[in-house]
Amino acid sequence: MQQELSNKYRPVAIYILYHQMFSEPNFIRDRRTVFKIPVEGSGKIIQKMLEIMLAQIKLWENGKEKEFIEFLSKELKLDPANMLEKYSKRLEFLNEQQSEDKPAKLMLVYCDMLTDLMVKIKDDVLEQLYEIIKVNLSEDEFEEIITNLPDNEDAMFNIILNLAALKNFAKITKEPQPEKEYFTFVNNLVKFLKQESAAS
Repeated sequence: MQQELSNKYRPVAIYILYHQMFSEPNFIRDRRTVFKIPVEGSGKIIQKMLEIMLAQIKLWENGKEKEFIEFLSKELKLDPANMLEKYSKRLEFLNEQQSEDKPAKLMLVYCDMLTDLMVKIKDDVLEQLYEIIKVNLSEDEFEEIITNLPDNEDAMFNIILNLAALKNFAKITKEPQPEKEYFTFVNNLVKFLKQESAAS
């Protein structure tokens, strides 16, 4: 029974996790695939994330949506009350047919959770970069530079976010974190940001 449910909902979890960055085992890419880099162990991290996302899928199938959301929120270190509120608001916009589509509703939950994780991860990365370059820029000026990065540096920033996400997933799944790959890209972007901030 559990295997049947896993097969039913697994494509939903895979779509959400692979959509932006994890299209191949042990490779990470930015959203436009300017960079595609090997990261040893990333496939195992994502596989374990899929297992976590599907661990209590029987709750979802049996209509215990609240319990499922609470369980997964805690596993991903998110606020269950916030996730439940977002899901409740999502339901308001579904018609009767959509309300009966369990995989589609599950995708909404996964999407909200991964979005919340990525917002936090982006904030943490921006704070880290801002601290590293140590220049006399206001936070607004710094964010303007980030917003207007040239294509190559924008792709670099995007892969830093994806590597930061992978680090976060590794922490959740208790796997080794890709520190070397992460800081290689961080250091390259920092060089560019220091040049830009000096010219501002």
